[in-house]
Amino acid sequence: MKLAIGAVFLVLIATFFSNVVFSTADPTLYEFYTGGGIKTGLEANNVNQFTLNGKPYVIFSGTLHYFRVVPQYWAKVLASYRAAGLNAVQIYVPWNRHEDIPGQFDFTSDWLNLGRLLEQVKRADLFAILRPGPFINAEWEFGGLPSWLLRNGSLETRRNSEPYLSRAKAYWSEVMKIINRHQFVKGEFFVILKKSEKLTCLRFSTGGSVLMVQIENEYSGYYPDYLEHIHMLFNLTRESGYHQQIFTCDNMSTVSRLGNRTTSIAELFEAINFGQSEYSPKFFNRFHTEIQPTKPMYISEYWSGWFDAWNQTGHSVRPAKELVDVSDLK
Repeated sequence: MKLAIGAVFLVLIATFFSNVVFSTADPTLYEFYTGGGIKTGLEANNVNQFTLNGKPYVIFSGTLHYFRVVPQYWAKVLASYRAAGLNAVQIYVPWNRHEDIPGQFDFTSDWLNLGRLLEQVKRADLFAILRPGPFINAEWEFGGLPSWLLRNGSLETRRNSEPYLSRAKAYWSEVMKIINRHQFVKGEFFVILKKSEKLTCLRFSTGGSVLMVQIENEYSGYYPDYLEHIHMLFNLTRESGYHQQIFTCDNMSTVSRLGNRTTSIAELFEAINFGQSEYSPKFFNRFHTEIQPTKPMYISEYWSGWFDAWNQTGHSVRPAKELVDVSDLK
């Protein structure tokens, strides 16, 4: 059976588990997936499942908008995710918070210390899925793009045109430096130890928290005939020294209408976003047989709620009955 791999798009309200007792009988995620040494990262080469370091891995993740959470609560929120049974956390990175003044990047101050957050993810026994944009949406101001870009009245965002391109590349270079330091597999390097006349070669891997990086966000829904920007971001990510899985996402209606727009990049994985009201078993079958037939399905956002628009009357609420068990997504 072709398996639908789910990631719950859910910003959980943290319940602080001060008295939670964890069993020590079972290995931690990191003990299990790094046991025997790290040889490979997350791979999507099988239609039925992902593998992590050669072992089956089903992604159950929640989303953490760290820029909306007091940093002193990060560790407690992550602990609540793990206690809820999740094994990964999705993390949006807002460009406009990290470069609010042109050319001045901040990834180290208290609210913006991305490296510290990724370390806390690992300490919580979770893996990280990064979504650094440059456009993230996330119901965040200007989709995470810096407002100072608008000083140039003729500027086109989310395109390979100047001056947006050079500014986006500068940001990407800075954010990928941090992400790359926390890759699950950073690559291979060797240390040669000389003892007497005997040479010993040791292989090291990082075992960091980052498994996947997303480029852009629901791009085909905005620019269905312009994929040069996706190609550029993919190449830029690889050139930065990132060796692991790269993906992009679109909502179910866009993918259903346009198909997989990323097939020209063999290594790029297509994920889908939807809620129960958009769910269609026929689409799932078509996705497996036509759109991305050789890889597992990854639901990068499952909409358990919805946002309120400016000047909207009333509050957007999705009833609990709309939620489905992930085992029903086949």
